[in-house]
Amino acid sequence: MTGIVRGEHEANPHPPFSHPAGRVAGFGIAAAVRRGRWLDQMLSVVSLFGLSVPGLALGPVLILVFSILLGWLPVSGANAGATR
Repeated sequence: MTGIVRGEHEANPHPPFSHPAGRVAGFGIAAAVRRGRWLDQMLSVVSLFGLSVPGLALGPVLILVFSILLGWLPVSGANAGATR
């Protein structure tokens, strides 16, 4: 037993807009409310770019940016270089 009361671990501790899908929904709502303005135009361009570029081409570019250039993420997994 872990000492967790039933149902306590099932509750979502995060607000709905903390999940990436919730953020995207929030951006969509913001763009709909401000239709035709700069925010709507910017989000339309970003979403068009995201839909137009295939994942096979975007993946290596994101690895290059976030792993090699910025050094924020490992290039090939969470335990890269770890010995067993």
